[in-house]
Amino acid sequence: MSSRKYRRARRGQAEVIGGLIIITILLVFLLPLALQTVSDVVRIGSEAKQAETRVDIRLKEELTIRGTTQEEMGDLWPSVWIENTGTVPVTLRYLYLIDKTTGEPVAVLDMSNARSGSNSLIAKVILNPDENLTGIEPPPGEYITLSPGDRLLIVFNSAHPLMEDPTKLRVRVLSAEGVLHPRGSGAQGQGDLVPPTSETQEFQPWKGALSPYAGFKLLGGNEIVSNGELTAYQPRIEITSPIEVSYYQTSYMTILTTPACTGFI
Repeated sequence: MSSRKYRRARRGQAEVIGGLIIITILLVFLLPLALQTVSDVVRIGSEAKQAETRVDIRLKEELTIRGTTQEEMGDLWPSVWIENTGTVPVTLRYLYLIDKTTGEPVAVLDMSNARSGSNSLIAKVILNPDENLTGIEPPPGEYITLSPGDRLLIVFNSAHPLMEDPTKLRVRVLSAEGVLHPRGSGAQGQGDLVPPTSETQEFQPWKGALSPYAGFKLLGGNEIVSNGELTAYQPRIEITSPIEVSYYQTSYMTILTTPACTGFI
């Protein structure tokens, strides 16, 4: 073999080896990146699907909360019925007792320990009671899940100070998915511990509650819209000389700012 052909052969070998090295380097760096990209796409798609599923579950959740009268329940009073009237199971996380006069929560019960013997406010908790209103109490330490059609009867301790006047209380339930029940504005006595009569004082919207699980929940937002009242006050301002006025618009009022004073209109 001539030296020229030998050099060509060596050059070809070098090109092949160099190409293999480049391909190897690309595979070493690009293959993990490509696999990570595919993994991220799959993960993001899975998270989006889970989020969509949770939103769908929240929309399908529906609890009916109905208070009772002493004539209806006898010794099992004060009490409240919680029924799953939706199409998906609902896990009860927190139960709120709200003072209708002040609109403030007076008690927040963790539903994992809201049982007789575990909470002085609770006398009985019966899941799907029979026609005689008897049944088995769910074990403590577990959150109660109501399947569609299930009913839960919660009987409060009538000797507890909060039960001195049950007509002043409303019941709201926060599910594990963060949905507040009953839905709606609370009109027609929805969630009232004692069904209202024509003489019953209309409830006031309340501010909210802070829970470590779901954060701050503004309970009563619909009530504020339907029954609340927003009032703006205009202070008396006497203008004795020409001034420049700058303003900006908020969702509720316009704030005027002048060199001498600030007012609300």
